[in-house]
Amino acid sequence: MNKSNKLNDADDVERGTPLLVPRPADYRPEDDDEELKEIPNWTWKERVVTALAGSTSLLSLLSMFTLPNPLVYLSSIMGIILPPYSAFLERKITECIALEETNQAMDRELNNLHYENERLDREVKKLQTSVSHLQEMEYALKQLRSMEHVSYMELQQQLNESQQILNQLEVGIHV
Repeated sequence: MNKSNKLNDADDVERGTPLLVPRPADYRPEDDDEELKEIPNWTWKERVVTALAGSTSLLSLLSMFTLPNPLVYLSSIMGIILPPYSAFLERKITECIALEETNQAMDRELNNLHYENERLDREVKKLQTSVSHLQEMEYALKQLRSMEHVSYMELQQQLNESQQILNQLEVGIHV
């Protein structure tokens, strides 16, 4: 059974993954944010390739009608089909570059969110510790408050007993 791809316990989670780079103490996730550029409708490469493809297709069509030869027909058909396909591929290349930039931006944002998640986990643990201490204090104060009434009653009882002893002493002195 291959355990290398599975997280087995909490220790594995705290060790982190090799894909995440440790951050310095003064790291702010928004420092490496970059706005994505808008994808232009046509890049200069696409315009050049499309213009050449159009002119090549027109020349192939013109040569097809001016020179009636089977080899000219074959090369003209290839000249009509391949240039638009190359223009289409150039557009796909531009889209792939844009998707790569978007993917890199999403990776950076994912790392930032992971960092924030770890930071928030640490803060939650601190708050849980604080809540635990506050609950212990609350319990101790309740115990103290409950003892306060008992102590008051015991003190009252002892005071009454002392008063009775004092009264008996006074009676004994006067007799």
